[in-house]
Amino acid sequence: MPFRLRWPTEFPSIIQPFGVNLTGIPDFYTRFGLPAHEGIDFAAPTGSRIFACADGVVKEISNGRLPDGKAHAYGVHIRINHETDEGSFETIYGHLLRPNADLRVGDHVIGGQWIAAADNTGNSRGDHLHLTLKKRGATARGETQFVLPDGSRATYPRDLVDPTPFLDPFFRSEPIASARCNLSFLEDVTIPDDTVLPAGSMFIKTWKVRNTGTADWDRNYKFVFIANTPMTSFLEVPLPPAHASEDATISIAMEVPKHPGRYKCTWRARDPEGNFFGHDIWLMIRVVKGS
Repeated sequence: MPFRLRWPTEFPSIIQPFGVNLTGIPDFYTRFGLPAHEGIDFAAPTGSRIFACADGVVKEISNGRLPDGKAHAYGVHIRINHETDEGSFETIYGHLLRPNADLRVGDHVIGGQWIAAADNTGNSRGDHLHLTLKKRGATARGETQFVLPDGSRATYPRDLVDPTPFLDPFFRSEPIASARCNLSFLEDVTIPDDTVLPAGSMFIKTWKVRNTGTADWDRNYKFVFIANTPMTSFLEVPLPPAHASEDATISIAMEVPKHPGRYKCTWRARDPEGNFFGHDIWLMIRVVKGS
């Protein structure tokens, strides 16, 4: 059976693919001897669960420090070895909050097993999961050759390979609400996409939406942060009450991240039974240094 990687998070979004640099900092990867991003960044809010991508053996559980005491670029991270008919692979799960307390080096894990909680430790600019894939012995020097998304050719060191061709698609594990619950996005009332804001400032984001289902919303319906960078200290708010076919506005007080870059914050509606429904609703801003 071909080597496959299960989706490692609870959320369906990839926020930075392999072979690009979406950080806004030109040398963010080249300073580490990398031509561009060396893995895949998945949406994973702080505290959300991270899962092993495949069966394997835990090689390392790092506390986020190098032997000399300096911070590791991956922060708190876990490495898992995978011996397959296609060769020896290693997955690295970076920027974690903490490993599963029951996990030990040498443990056998199965694909889909809960191994850690997500965060933004190490060289990270927001909470997410960074996944690196290595295939040992790619060349005698551990080098791998790629054509990057912009058409350029690049050499990666340390047996790094692109996880994308091995990755299975995301499948939602939660039940989906029936058609009686639905929400459609109408417009950004404040802070349209790519608004430029100073780092650390406060703002209020307001979306206009419509209840396009047949059920009326009451205060038991929630608006829930699901992916990217939250920009709030809370992860859910009540949906504004709205009858079927009625418009409503959702307003949330937020704080701009402290580091320059481009940030996205994605939310979704949830019914009283815990089922998500409607379109993903997001905010996207560009952050610059404060005055």
